[in-house]
Amino acid sequence: MKFGKSLNILLFDRNDISLIFNNKVSFLDVLKFKLREAGDTGSLNVPYELKKRAKNISETQSVKYINIASFSKKYNKQTKSEDLLIFVEGQNDVPLIDNLLKPLESDFSLSYKIVVLEGSRNIRQLPALLNLYAKYHQTKALIVFLDDDQATLQMKSVIENTIDQLENSSIPIDTKFFFLKDDLKNELKNTDRIISKEDLKHFTKSQLYIELNNFILNITEEYYDPEVDIPLDAFNAVMDRAEWNYEKSEITFSEDVQYDTVIDNIEDLVEYLNEAMVSEMQGRMPLYWLKEQDSLDYDTEAREYLHKYLYDELEKLKWDIDAL
Repeated sequence: MKFGKSLNILLFDRNDISLIFNNKVSFLDVLKFKLREAGDTGSLNVPYELKKRAKNISETQSVKYINIASFSKKYNKQTKSEDLLIFVEGQNDVPLIDNLLKPLESDFSLSYKIVVLEGSRNIRQLPALLNLYAKYHQTKALIVFLDDDQATLQMKSVIENTIDQLENSSIPIDTKFFFLKDDLKNELKNTDRIISKEDLKHFTKSQLYIELNNFILNITEEYYDPEVDIPLDAFNAVMDRAEWNYEKSEITFSEDVQYDTVIDNIEDLVEYLNEAMVSEMQGRMPLYWLKEQDSLDYDTEAREYLHKYLYDELEKLKWDIDAL
């Protein structure tokens, strides 16, 4: 399917059929899922199980950081978001890519996760996986490392199509693919100590390293806007604490004090997010910025966030969400 054209076909795989016939999920839920993913990413065959994989990546892989080039940053970014998602072919590639990233520097505390593709064949699933992953974290860019023997005409065609889907999806994302040569992988295998640029002169001058470094620099250039990023991070943090009770049509938030906050309508949820956001901005923004503001109000941002990221979940509560 090409973007902008009408949808007339969807594909179901063996796992989709098994989930439906074993009553683990309804056919209607799978159909709605596939229609949405097809519309968002242009992918006709998005396995329903990819939904679970996106959640597992969010919850299980550890967050790491690119080295900070300077301590004279405008703002100290303290967030658990994943700015970069880095995919590798197999588990053995994870420590190699960790070593490759160690000499890199950025102007901000750029975070990343390394995720195992479990085979290059799964590259086709990346647009849908990233679209699903956006429910949990906003990712600035995607980097994929493949072995050099994967640089075939067929694979390059798959990569070109994947990048096209990612750039034209509902949540566009910067994407870069790299092919690792065997000699570079061998060097990275042997590097088990703390790495400095001096240690790696023999490959930091390579074309791959130069392109990777430039890609990181482009991402961080005018990257961190605290007026935008702090609210998004804070909204995510607040909703991560939410306990959804669909039977009672309510959301419960555990508080530091001895009582919980129970919310049973959309307006109260918007107000709760707005108050949390005002408190977050007052605690994290510089004093000079706060003095410049007449008032702090994130009602509109809260509504936009809920509509963009949690609309389906809110529908299940049977709330009146037309106000979003």
